[in-house]
Amino acid sequence: MPGTYQVGDPNGPVAVCALTSERLIGPLMALPGVAIAGMVYTANLGITRIIVNITSNPAIRFLLICGKDSALFKPGQSLVALAEKGVDDKRRIIDAAGYDPVLPSIDPEQVAQFRDQVEVLDWTGEEDLQVLQERVKSLSDRRSLCPFGRVASASRCCMIRKDTSLSRSSLSRKEFC
Repeated sequence: MPGTYQVGDPNGPVAVCALTSERLIGPLMALPGVAIAGMVYTANLGITRIIVNITSNPAIRFLLICGKDSALFKPGQSLVALAEKGVDDKRRIIDAAGYDPVLPSIDPEQVAQFRDQVEVLDWTGEEDLQVLQERVKSLSDRRSLCPFGRVASASRCCMIRKDTSLSRSSLSRKEFC
């Protein structure tokens, strides 16, 4: 779907949403394990594009939100709310604080698929490339290592746990292997 993003490794497990911080895209896109990296400006069409692009690639298991959020539209906060609570019957993102966080062109089933497929990591405000590079590597390594010694595959969940080792919030409790 059209948007402000770059496609990287189609087998990479990490999608990066740099919110409005354009300077982060190139360096993060060059990292191994990054499938797609882009920016988002709005809590409606922008998030719609994120959902469509991520659900079209089943290898993506993590959505790392970083960079500066838009003060008016608040797409970063809206993505976190979407991951936590989903949408209501009018397709409005529950508890989203941004302007017009409604996803009229996305089916509720696709929202459910997005919420099941990815673990959303809220690092809104983080713009330090070294910190973000380390986080992407950690996520990529997590995808490739299974706690039971198996090689990771994107097709099934082998365990559920809350990741308490992160200094930022990690919303989904899924680990895929």
